[in-house]
Amino acid sequence: GLSNHHTIILLLPAIIYYKFKSQITNHKSITKLKIQKSIIKSFEFCHLNLICYLNFVICYLFFIAGLLPYLYIIWRSRTAVVPVAWTYPDTLQKLWRLFIRSDYGSFSPVSGFEPSLALLNDKLWQITNYLGFLNEDFLLIGVILAVIGGSLFLYNRYKNYNNYNSYILGFLFFGWLFTGPLFLFYASFPVRLSITGLEVLERFYLLPNIFFTIFIAIGIYIISNFFHNRRVLRFLLVPLLCFYIFIEFSFHFSEVNQRNNYLASELGRNLLRDAEEKAIIIPQGDVVNFSVFYNRYVEGYRPDIEFLTMNLFHKDNGFKYLKKVRPELDFSGSSMTKFVANNVDKTPLYVTGRPSFNLPEDIIATPSGWLFRLVKYNNYNVYKNYKDYIFLSVEEISRGKTLGDAAVLDYYVSHLGTVGEIALKDKNYSEAEGFFLQSLQIQPFNIYTHIFLAKTYAEEKKCPEAEKSFLRVLELNSKANFIYTDLVALSQDCFRDEAKIKYYELKKQQEDSSLEKL
Repeated sequence: GLSNHHTIILLLPAIIYYKFKSQITNHKSITKLKIQKSIIKSFEFCHLNLICYLNFVICYLFFIAGLLPYLYIIWRSRTAVVPVAWTYPDTLQKLWRLFIRSDYGSFSPVSGFEPSLALLNDKLWQITNYLGFLNEDFLLIGVILAVIGGSLFLYNRYKNYNNYNSYILGFLFFGWLFTGPLFLFYASFPVRLSITGLEVLERFYLLPNIFFTIFIAIGIYIISNFFHNRRVLRFLLVPLLCFYIFIEFSFHFSEVNQRNNYLASELGRNLLRDAEEKAIIIPQGDVVNFSVFYNRYVEGYRPDIEFLTMNLFHKDNGFKYLKKVRPELDFSGSSMTKFVANNVDKTPLYVTGRPSFNLPEDIIATPSGWLFRLVKYNNYNVYKNYKDYIFLSVEEISRGKTLGDAAVLDYYVSHLGTVGEIALKDKNYSEAEGFFLQSLQIQPFNIYTHIFLAKTYAEEKKCPEAEKSFLRVLELNSKANFIYTDLVALSQDCFRDEAKIKYYELKKQQEDSSLEKL
């Protein structure tokens, strides 16, 4: 349940199945214990058996223990010295809001996500992709063993066995079916890693994976019984199948080992490094939040900086923490826009990336290292400290991709694009080229980076390289017909080749005509 408390309800069909089957069948192997409506009545079946009573007490204590994290959340929000407690649930009302996920939705990974809007093809793709995920996570041998284990339930149903094992197998089967494939079919969010990142999706896989793992064990048990008359073969085969778990561990360890992964930490340090003294940073997005929080509050880096996070602001008490540590600021407004207008002259204000809120009319966000400084028009200045940028090595990029740090790498790409554009505007072409090439090492299929790289080559009069980059955009997106306009201009200004001009003009006309017909 700690994986994601809302998905617990998906176990209900499996529980109903088990209860229904156990009630309609009087089977002696269950010692005639019937499901009762009252917890108190269940103690009547113990008949002064101390071990029986102890089992009940342990079960109920574990159930209560599962609720303790919610008490911790309240305590943490009241005593925390850092602004990390989501929504500051220091009252039962706010705790209830957090519990029902009012800001995100019951079965949605992110806010504003509507599962019902997904197309049927996307939902079907979701299932096939989930099967691929199982193969990737448990290896082919694990999937085969789980299928063998699951077949025992179908075999029992075919033979119409109403025994205790049949109930348990049914519970496991329906538990996996509803928490895994059917839930993912409904939710329709990416199963494989994408911009979202593993940390958002991981908790949704834990519950179905528990059932899947049990079926693997059942599969090993079935194979063991199949060879019960061949002791030598059974002696060799069963340990080998059990050894599968160690094979899987060694196979996946290098992929999930985060021992030398400092991408997110370096991201936060780069962001904090470029801010002026006693600045307030408005971080946007989970990855950025956790990166700067870690460096600021755990490592103690840049203790003069404070944060006003977008993730917390639109919820209750967005200013609660900041009022404690920076009381001299003006908190009279109830919006982020008003806060910026009231304080832009009192303290340095920064955002991480393009602002996701409305800026006051007389204020703009201008690039400042890894950040965007909020300044008034008359103070406009582009900070040219991109030369201090720390390049990622090829090894770091490769490791970041392997470990699934998609969101962190996306931020690197975004920043590389920003500083590359600045360098291009400043006519520092070699530096701009370096930034765009570095960006393409991380995301080789980003068409916008290819476009800016092509424009950089064109400014440098590297005509063949510019043409190659423009054509690469068309390879990645055949509908990017606007590139032919750039190719015509390149042929005129750089190549000065009439044949190329006519060729690309004709291609542009043909593509425009095809688009009009479509």
